[in-house]
Amino acid sequence: MVAQDNHDTSGLLHLLKASSKQSVAQCCHHVLGLLEGSNTRSVTIDNICKEVNIGMVEGDELCVALEGLVGKVVYQGTSSCIKDLLPDDFHPNLRDLLTKVISSNLDEWKTRMLQCQVSFPKLLNFDWRLEKDNPSRAPSCVVNFETSDKTMEVDMSRETLDTMLGSLSKIRDQISSIAK
Repeated sequence: MVAQDNHDTSGLLHLLKASSKQSVAQCCHHVLGLLEGSNTRSVTIDNICKEVNIGMVEGDELCVALEGLVGKVVYQGTSSCIKDLLPDDFHPNLRDLLTKVISSNLDEWKTRMLQCQVSFPKLLNFDWRLEKDNPSRAPSCVVNFETSDKTMEVDMSRETLDTMLGSLSKIRDQISSIAK
């Protein structure tokens, strides 16, 4: 057996009961909805059972097996690993069909998975200026940040700016020492 992970692929054999190649593809799409969080497990299993015309126990086994396979392929990013994830004695026609379905959808699925991930806002633009016009307070540096979420304005005194620049210098030095 070549499979190098711990997920059980025997549940995938329930796909042999599918009435068409489109049903197999639809099951994969249902599982992707589960992986990206747009479907619940019970809804996914119910959809798979209807698609392949199997019972809930078999639907759960198929869902778990497809979730493991599709998840690993999407996160590893290559469809060439599908054959390595399935045992040597796996049904050859089903292996080829799964490879075809996953390969043809892989780019779209990776994009969808990336879009649903939680991430920090992205910096789109920034600008800065010195504020020294107000005689009642010390000069400061005002930095405007435009991110994918919002626009912020940060007003820093000389002390705050010195502290920040010192911290950035330490970070630069640490990165440089690692890169050597």
